[in-house]
Amino acid sequence: MNRNLLPISIPRRRRRPSARRWYRGLRAVQPAVLLLLLLLAPAAQAADLSAPGEITAPGSYRLVADVAGGGIRIGSSDVILDGGGHQVVGSRGPGTVGVLVDGPVANVTVANLTLRNWDIGVECRGVAGGRIVDVNAENCTKNGLFIDRCRGLELRHVAAVRNGFPGVALNGSTACRVVNATATGNGDVGIYLLGSAGCTVEQSTADANLLNGVCLEGTGTSAVLGCTLDRNGYPGVAVNGGSRVLISGNRISGNRLAAIWLEGTGPCVVTRNEAVGDGAGLVVRNATARPLTGGNLWLTPRQLDGGTVPIPSLFSHPLLPPRSVA
Repeated sequence: MNRNLLPISIPRRRRRPSARRWYRGLRAVQPAVLLLLLLLAPAAQAADLSAPGEITAPGSYRLVADVAGGGIRIGSSDVILDGGGHQVVGSRGPGTVGVLVDGPVANVTVANLTLRNWDIGVECRGVAGGRIVDVNAENCTKNGLFIDRCRGLELRHVAAVRNGFPGVALNGSTACRVVNATATGNGDVGIYLLGSAGCTVEQSTADANLLNGVCLEGTGTSAVLGCTLDRNGYPGVAVNGGSRVLISGNRISGNRLAAIWLEGTGPCVVTRNEAVGDGAGLVVRNATARPLTGGNLWLTPRQLDGGTVPIPSLFSHPLLPPRSVA
């Protein structure tokens, strides 16, 4: 056979990808490229703290060691202070504060920290928005946590133990929440709201305090919801001079005088509480309006004192969940 007649392969000319195909390929790999760039980008680092001092600029700060001999002052908005599980220890000196959030400031978070042996453990003055989370305050001369003239602040998973004054105190504050808090063995009230409005105490425990478990004085449109209040030296919940207060879904046992005590109050709602072994169930004194009640279980020597009326089926309270209206 003539080799010149053998079939030969002619290389084909490679076509250049069209602009459309190139664009589709780029779009396919773009998410992976962006993810890679994000992973390689340096993350914002929290500034380390290991000694008493002041925070005067926005940012994240992290306590890397226990601190003694002085507290921490926060004087800036947009601050996150992560205690890293460490403790700040004082000497119970007059006027000393473990962590002071000194307003007017906004959006401040203090978390994962223990304060011990201060005049006041944590004090917030004029703070608008923010959170106090997983903070313990123990053996302070006055308050464990003192919230003064704040708005929209949330205290969650805080504990106030064996402090001389109310363990958790809110003064002149609005729209603040105390959630899953513990107040035990304090030398006054466990959780105290004074002259505050639109505040709630929710799913919290107050036990073995010298006076009330929870006390609201001169408050308006506030609520105590789903709390456990045991073995306090005075009634588990006391409301003095307030109005439009909702007390609902609480378990109250072994408190002196009464489970719930209303003194000089305006319209209030007391519903779906359970009282066991208290001096009385509900005591009402010198109220300007009789409380509306319904669905309570009073397993006490005296059930009611002072007169109440059943809660109307259409009665609504700004802080009453729809399912709680009976």
